[in-house]
Formats: sequence, C-alpha cells, structure tokens
Amino acid sequence: MICKGNKASEGLGIGEVFCYRPAELKVVQSYIAENEVSETLVQYEAFKSDVKNQLDSLIVQFQTVDPDQAKIFLAHREILHDDAIDEEIRNKIGKDLYDLAWAVETVYDGFSRLLSEMKNELFRERAQDVKDVRNRLLRSILGLKCSALSSLDKPVVIACHDLLPSDTATLDCHKVIAIITETGGETSHSAIIARSYGIPAILGIDGLMDKVQGGELVVVDAMEGELIIVPTEEQLKEYKEKQKQYLATVSSQNAYLDKLSMTKDGVRFEIGINIGSPNEVEVKQAPYADFVGLFRSEFLYMTSPGLPSEEDQFKAYKRVLETFKRPITLRTLDVGGDKSIPCLPLPKEDNPFLGQRGLRFCFEHKEFFETQVRAALRASYYGELHLMLPMVTNMDDIYKAKEIILALRDELLKEGVPMAPKTKLGIMVEIPSIALIADHVAKEVDFISIGTNDLCQYTLAVDRMNPNLSDYYQSFHPALFKLIAFCTEEFRKSGKPVSVCGELGGHPLAAVVLAGLGVRKFSMNPPSMGKVKRALTEITMDFAESLAQNVLSMATADEVINYLETELRGFTG
Repeated sequence: MICKGNKASEGLGIGEVFCYRPAELKVVQSYIAENEVSETLVQYEAFKSDVKNQLDSLIVQFQTVDPDQAKIFLAHREILHDDAIDEEIRNKIGKDLYDLAWAVETVYDGFSRLLSEMKNELFRERAQDVKDVRNRLLRSILGLKCSALSSLDKPVVIACHDLLPSDTATLDCHKVIAIITETGGETSHSAIIARSYGIPAILGIDGLMDKVQGGELVVVDAMEGELIIVPTEEQLKEYKEKQKQYLATVSSQNAYLDKLSMTKDGVRFEIGINIGSPNEVEVKQAPYADFVGLFRSEFLYMTSPGLPSEEDQFKAYKRVLETFKRPITLRTLDVGGDKSIPCLPLPKEDNPFLGQRGLRFCFEHKEFFETQVRAALRASYYGELHLMLPMVTNMDDIYKAKEIILALRDELLKEGVPMAPKTKLGIMVEIPSIALIADHVAKEVDFISIGTNDLCQYTLAVDRMNPNLSDYYQSFHPALFKLIAFCTEEFRKSGKPVSVCGELGGHPLAAVVLAGLGVRKFSMNPPSMGKVKRALTEITMDFAESLAQNVLSMATADEVINYLETELRGFTG
C-alpha cells in the first residue's frame, strides 16, 4: 500500500512501525457544592504552579541543547497563564460549580477548537499546543504520570496522530528512523523536531493510524512524500538502493565540510552558519564554518521569564564569542511578525508583518535596544563581533540607529569599559525599498546581509506563513535575483562585503547563481554547508556569471528552476 503525505524533513527511512497512542485522559462531567468553590480555586492555583515548574524545568533543559524546543515550552507557559483561559476556568468553578478537572477540560477544549477552525495553518497548529497544556494540567490534577517515548528499545519508525512537545521531551532521537503522522504541516512540532535532528518525516497522511498496527515494515520516502506499507521484495530492493544513493550523496556532500570553498579557477568563498544559541548541533559544525553570519539574539528573550539584563546579555554574547572563536554577526532584537516573545509588550496588530517589527520595535522601545547594544559593545572586547540591524526600511533608520550606537559607545568609553576599538555595523536587506537604494546604504554601513526569506515575502507581497499562498512564494523569482544583483554591484563598487543569510543561500542551485551575481559570503543552517560547498567547488566563475546573467533575463520562477536543474545536473547532487 502506498500513501501520500506532506514532505516535512528530507530523507529516506526503512524500518518497523512503532504506533504511539498516548493514553486518553478520561474526564467525567462533575460538579461541586458552593462551599467547595474556595478550596477548588486554591487547588487550581497549586496545580498550575506544579505545571509551571514542569515547564520551567523543560525550558532550562532545552535552552542550550535545543532552543527550538525551549521556545515551544515557553509558549506553553504563556498559554498556562493566559488571562482569558484563566478567567473562564474560574467562572466555570465559581459560577457554574464545575469541578476542577471538568472546568479545565471544557475551557481548554473550547479554545483548542476555536484555533483549529481558523483558516491560518499556523493558528491551527497552535491548537495542538493548547491541547498539550490541557493534558499536562489534567495529568497533574488526576495524579497521572506523563507519557514518554524514552523507552524505545530499538530504532523504529514512529507513527502517531501527532507528536506534542511533551511527547518528545525525553525522546531518544537516535532511535527514530522516521516520523509519520496523520496531521501536521511545516510549522508543526513534529516537523520542527524532524528537521532539527535530520529525521525523515512525512506528515498529514490521511487515516494513517487505521492503516498501520505496529510492527510492520514500512518505507518512508520523504523526498517524494510517499509511505509504502509492507513493501514487496522488489519494492524493498528498489528503496534500499535509493536509500543507499541518498546516503552516498549526503556523505559526498559532507566530505566537502572541511575543505576550502573555492571555485575551480580559484575564487574563494566564505561559508558561515546561522545560530540561535551555542547548541549541540551548531557547535559540532563550527569548525567547518568561516564565520557566524547570523546570531539570532531572540533566544535570550525566549528562554527568560523576564527581560534579560545588560549583564545577562553580555555574558551570553561573550560565551558565544568564546565558544565559536569566529567572527560573529549579532542581529539585534528582531521581534514582531511571526516572532512573539512572552516577556515583551508586542502590540496586537491586524497586519504584524507590516507593523512594529525588528528595528521599528527597538526604536519604539529604545531602552531594550540600548541595553542590548551596550551588552554587545562590552562583549566585543572578547572577539570579533559585528552588529546587524533587522527590518531597515530607509536611510533615516540607519542614521537614527548609528546615532544611538555612537552615543552608547561614548558612554561606555567615559565609564572606562573595555571594548573593541571598532565594531562593524551592517543591516539586513529584507525590504525592496532599502535594496533599491543600496548605493546610498553602501556609504553608511560596513556590510549588508540579504535575508532572502523576507525579501521574497515583501517583493512578491505574499505571506510566507500562509500555506494557501505557497504557490505565490517563489524564492527563485527573477525579480528577487535582480534586487540582489543591484545590491551586490553597489557594494562591490564600495569594496564592502555582501552576505546572504536566508534559505536561498543554503540552496546549492541558488548559491551558484548568487556567486555569479557577486556574492562571496553565504550563511546558512549547518546541514546545508556540505552541499553548498560542493556546488561552489565544482564550477568556474565564468560559468557562474554566465548562468546568473541568463537567470536575470528570465520571466518566471519555473523557468529559472528548470534552467538551473538542467545546467547544474551533476554539480549539486
């Protein structure tokens, strides 16, 4: 039997199915007497406190080894303390005389149902987070142990309706061959876990748990989005060969990790990594990177119950500099849009991607920006640290930020605080308006880094988080390459570097085009390093430049992709 699903994490896995069916929490409709209301509310606070302690422990556990997991549990802590949920539970107990478990069940289910019916997939995915918090709170109330996937005795393919954060908190990912689920998309927790650990995953397989019983052999082809249940001998032979070829390709790409990234005719590239914090995966890849092109500073705010102090931030930036021993580009606080942080007062906006994002938020809350910049300037004494401003719209943004940074440097000098003699300042190019005046930008900053994810979003006027618009989110659109070409040319004239730090920079086909347009620095997620290095070392610059010029003359993204796949066949496999 062959089933189709959504490709969530690339790879091919073959193994026995382990059906994960967590025990259902059975809550019966039950009521209390009026004289029991006060005591029930006291119990509610006690169980909430117990769950908060559980979540705090998980946040601490994951904040350095897996920041993505830590962010999820931070969101769960925010749900636990949500005012609307809390008020409704108290009303159910105080006015309707629901017992505690029934009040929690009813209210959380209502909020989960509300989210699951929304059009936006990201909100629908968050319904699972609400359910997870409900389950954790009910387990505490009912005195039940948390189910776990920590006792797997051999490598298996995990099949389930969906994986919740609490399910995977103690999961031994080394014993997971692949993940297959009935629900979930690219933003689901299952997808995040799979990509973080390089586990093949197919999500959204309709009726999956009725089709597998556990113990049967399956093939998970996450390159095609196909699940083959109980393959024939012929199919098994075919997919084992395909898996062998895939692993050989990955191995050949990884063989380039410790090599210089240089074209056949001697043009050198710098390959960097994007990091959220010095976690296990990123530190392991550090020796192969020339620099850290994007250090997302938001992790400090996401892993702290309150606002991190200047001293907290100074110690964190110093630790990253000492850990990586490479030039580090610190992106100043970038919140808003799809990034929310519990401890920051983000406004409720109808269109948050066009609202108070990045530098706009920092200007509105100048004290946060000043605290971060002071900490960064102090840390610059311990390594090569560059500052990079996100969501820059116009030259006034640059002038204003430079004025603040220079004033803070003068302030620290007067205090006798040691720091680097000069800290380079750059900006993210994410908005077409700033890309189109790159000639003026080049006179004011030391470098730019092109964030292709947002540049694509704003150039094509498409919400990259909306799955219903995925056909319009075309990262290989010729208009995007034309904007990048203009930026690289203007900065080349000024002798200043251009880096690409978005997803496009980690795609081997795109990397060759970008090289032909003049980009000499690429920063990417660690798993992409090998394949990009391989692509760049197997070309000449004449070839890349010719390829890039042809791309600039094309009209559609499909035309570009088809052309590149034909011309670069064998270069990037």
